[in-house]
Amino acid sequence: MTAFQDLIFKIHGKLKAKERRLLREVLKKTPFWNLIELYDNGLLTKATAEKSDKDVHRIVQCYDTSLKKFGFGKHSAEISVSNVHYILGLPMSGLIVPNPKDGSRKPTDNPIVQRFFAEEKKIKRAKIMSCIDAKLDNEESPEWIENIAILMILHLFIMQLFASAGSKLGWRVVKCIADMETMNKYN
Repeated sequence: MTAFQDLIFKIHGKLKAKERRLLREVLKKTPFWNLIELYDNGLLTKATAEKSDKDVHRIVQCYDTSLKKFGFGKHSAEISVSNVHYILGLPMSGLIVPNPKDGSRKPTDNPIVQRFFAEEKKIKRAKIMSCIDAKLDNEESPEWIENIAILMILHLFIMQLFASAGSKLGWRVVKCIADMETMNKYN
């Protein structure tokens, strides 16, 4: 869970104060700012956010797939969109984000794909990290701060919001973050 905070420190360490302010301004425009801000301010750390695999396993074992609820003795509970909104501070309006595991066809007309993943078969964490490193070392394009913000959000997706054992994302998720305007349309 601290991988994202480590990424923030890495990026901030390479940026000048003015560039850090610009990056924060771009990130504030995204629906993920409330969550990113917790990392940025050091409020989500390993000590405060560490999970126990045993606890997660016990919770998963309580899930009843037929009822689509968690069973705790005589009580049951379900996790709603509003619960996720409350817990993560993410927006609760707009288009529904497609399942990130769906969409095996790579979109060829997507600017994110063209810019960063044209030669890739999957979106992988290692590729996201190498793109971030390349952008930090080569600041030629006028939209490089926005590119770093988009790559940071992909990293957040892959490491926390849509985490998977293989550290991969499906192609459909890049449609949601093609640019800042598109990103803000999604729930």
